[in-house]
Amino acid sequence: MRPVKFYQTYENHFDEQPNHTSTPDINPVNAYILTGGNSRRFGKDKSVLEINGLTFVDILHQTLSPEFDSVTIVGKECTHPHLPFLKDRYRVQTPLNGILTALQYSDSDWNFIISVDMPAISKRLVRLLEENIRGESEAVIPVADGRSYPTCAFYHQDAVEIFDTALQQEKYKLMSVVKKLHPVTINADLFRKELINVNTPIEYELLKRVMNRNG
Repeated sequence: MRPVKFYQTYENHFDEQPNHTSTPDINPVNAYILTGGNSRRFGKDKSVLEINGLTFVDILHQTLSPEFDSVTIVGKECTHPHLPFLKDRYRVQTPLNGILTALQYSDSDWNFIISVDMPAISKRLVRLLEENIRGESEAVIPVADGRSYPTCAFYHQDAVEIFDTALQQEKYKLMSVVKKLHPVTINADLFRKELINVNTPIEYELLKRVMNRNG
């Protein structure tokens, strides 16, 4: 893979100084943004939520597109027709569906998967994960304050069979599946603010205040 630089076109309010550590050569790498569809807890499709005039999808796409071979939206409905879109393979509402769809479609061994409700990720966090890709593992995920974040992670295509089996057996707990991949877990305590999942209107307002305050 060409060196991943993650210089964002959208100002990320949690970025620190660039990390110039060299990255491993793992060509090529694609990125996929999971939108899923309408959120039961939030009450609407989070892909169209906005911060400073940009939707969550647009923020993430602008962050990732200069650095990956391709960036594709994965979900139930195409809400951003100007961007590449891939429809979920199954109708079931679970991140497993989006991850499986992305891995089956991708032409790269390693793929970065990010949930649309995490628009605050920085280049440093993604670099940290990418630098820890290991041949013996099929996933690299961040852990902050003891909590794992499997929807902000790198996955290898070899994980397809495990995800597909879980869906066929209707076993939808993502971390239960991820544990079978012998994931590399990365301490991301310094990035805890970037790993905010926006699942409720209150969390949405909190994220807007934090990003605007740090802007």
